[in-house]
Amino acid sequence: MLLPEEWEKMSQVDVATVNPDDLVDIREVQIDNSLTDEEKIMDYIEKIKNPYVFKYGKYIIKLEFNNESGVTLEEVLEELVRKVAEGMSF
Repeated sequence: MLLPEEWEKMSQVDVATVNPDDLVDIREVQIDNSLTDEEKIMDYIEKIKNPYVFKYGKYIIKLEFNNESGVTLEEVLEELVRKVAEGMSF
């Protein structure tokens, strides 16, 4: 499991200075549907490298998390992993 400092560092990546070649294209991430939800999240994080900043084709995507909605980061990741596992497009 990642430490809070590691999560913070990943969330602070500046898309204006990040090298696109260092990012994973989310369309290439395959999720093993035989895993539990928690295992799927860990598998996704391992494959995507940074769940806050990744590529979708030629586009750099940065997710920002606002807890004012009451939705937890874990819930957001579960939904994202579920969509990737189902092969849904964004």
